Formats: sequence, structure tokens, C-alpha cells
Amino acid sequence: MSTLSHLLLWYSLRMILISAIFYGYYRAFLRNRRFHRFNRFFLLSIPLLSLILPAGRLFMACRAGCNPIRCLARRHQRRLERDKCLRRPFRPLAHYTCLADTGSMGLYISGQRAAVALLPSATLYPIADQKIPQGKMGNIHFFGTHEPGAPFSFLNNIFWDDQLDRNSPLGKQIFRHETNHVRQKHSLDLLMLRPLMALYWINPFFH
Repeated sequence: MSTLSHLLLWYSLRMILISAIFYGYYRAFLRNRRFHRFNRFFLLSIPLLSLILPAGRLFMACRAGCNPIRCLARRHQRRLERDKCLRRPFRPLAHYTCLADTGSMGLYISGQRAAVALLPSATLYPIADQKIPQGKMGNIHFFGTHEPGAPFSFLNNIFWDDQLDRNSPLGKQIFRHETNHVRQKHSLDLLMLRPLMALYWINPFFH
């Protein structure tokens, strides 16, 4: 396994472990508390801390051998690793370890490219389909929809399930909940986190 691949592997494992610890703490101690603003700040901090905390060793090692940006952005890393595998004398363990390293890097990069390519549609799907306008309250627009998961909100839009009576006790409660999402701009959280979810798609806690 190359030095860079080894560092990236350990960085990813530490990133996932830190995410698991912080998210586990949230589930155990904060989820059912009414500290809504603090909970929001805590949840948004988890991806950032997960990316920053394990990065020290990676960048120190890259700094000793090469520029970190070039280390992480080299396009032909997989091809170089594959050529290196073919030039070595055949040693079963080293050979298959090298091939596994090359394959895992290829799988990760392929998944990353697919996630990035799907990022616009995954982020903007609530407003991509045609909805039925139902009205406006201030700067909040209402649309009727049969979309699974409705009611939900995105930016200044609330997409309401046509089968749910907005004047019922449940409807009023959900309506207040969604208007709070719009007023507190929770969609910005989603827009910030979606690129991280695409770039680090192997981390289940980001999702």
C-alpha cells in the first residue's frame, strides 16, 4: 500500500470514528432535549470536526514528502499504482495487497464522482417536479403535492400533502413545524452538508 493511500485510509477511518462518537453522544443525550439551537449547532459541527481533527497527521506527512494539494489531487494515482504492481516481482501477499489498494481507491473515486454528478438533482429535487400552487403567506410559498415524505419544506417553499387537512390538530402542528424550518433557514444546513455527503460518501454518519 502506498504511503498516500495508507494515510487516506487511516484518515477516513478516524473521520468515521469521530463522527460516530459525536453522533452517538447526540442520540444518547441531546436528541430529545429542547435545546434546538444548540442541537442544530452541534449537528452542523460534527462533519467539520470529523474532517479537521484527524487531518493533522495526514498533512504533516504530506508536508514532509510533497505538497498536500498535489498529493490529494493527483489524477493518475490509480494508474501509477497499477503500473507499480505490474513491475514488481511476483510476491502473492504484496501483489494482492497492492491490487486491493488500487481497487479500493478506484471504488472510492468512482463512488465520489457518481455522488457529485447526482448532487444537483439530489439537492434540488423538491422543486424539480411540477407542484400545484396553493397560496403565499409573507415570503413563504405553499404547494400541493403527492410527493412521498410530504409535508416538507425547502428554502421559502412548503410542499403540503394534499390528503392532509391543514386545519386539523395534526395539520396545524406540522404547519408550525415547517414554517419554523423556513424561518430558521434550515435548508441552508442541507445545502452546506450535501457537498460533504457527496465527497465523503463512505461516511454513513454524514448521511
